[in-house]
Amino acid sequence: MARNLFIAFEGIDGSGKDTQAKILKNYLEANWFDSVFTSEPYQEDIVKARIRKIGQNPIEAARAFIEDRSLHISEVISPALASGKYVISSRFRMSTDAYQSALGLSLNEVIALQNGILQADITFFCRVTPETGLKRIAERKKAKEPYEQLEFLRKVALQYEACLQIPEALSLYGRIIVLDAEKSKEEVTIEMLAEFNKAFEELKAK
Repeated sequence: MARNLFIAFEGIDGSGKDTQAKILKNYLEANWFDSVFTSEPYQEDIVKARIRKIGQNPIEAARAFIEDRSLHISEVISPALASGKYVISSRFRMSTDAYQSALGLSLNEVIALQNGILQADITFFCRVTPETGLKRIAERKKAKEPYEQLEFLRKVALQYEACLQIPEALSLYGRIIVLDAEKSKEEVTIEMLAEFNKAFEELKAK
């Protein structure tokens, strides 16, 4: 393995991806592996302001997220990997593919916009129903974001599943590990760490 691992956590809002990503970061640190937790959008306020200015233009919206990712890679992810750290990101490429294709672009269009972008070594997909996701969102905060609506999250969930099935998934997202995130946080953590350790040993042997 030429460098340490870059690991992404994906899933609809309310899937628990942030929680599991932070748990993995702490687990790695506890085992003497220097690690960085990060998330996307990298410059969230700037991206949100740009999206509001763009309006209903799915291609320009996708570009806003992709340009934010390029900055995220150059300022955080690549330097951390180069310095020997593990990087764990809540959201990465699959999020853009799923969300922007749910907004009207074809999945192939969104994929083409990201040609040549850094690939994660492992992508954990936290699978939950949109109903479960919204229930968890409602429990943790009062106001919903515009995209945190049942009908839209159903579309996003379908596009995530489409991402998992495309022939080039491995070359886009690295090794994909699907977690049953309908389970309790503790149960998901046990499954996630077991799958990570298995993948870690296999990748280390390459």
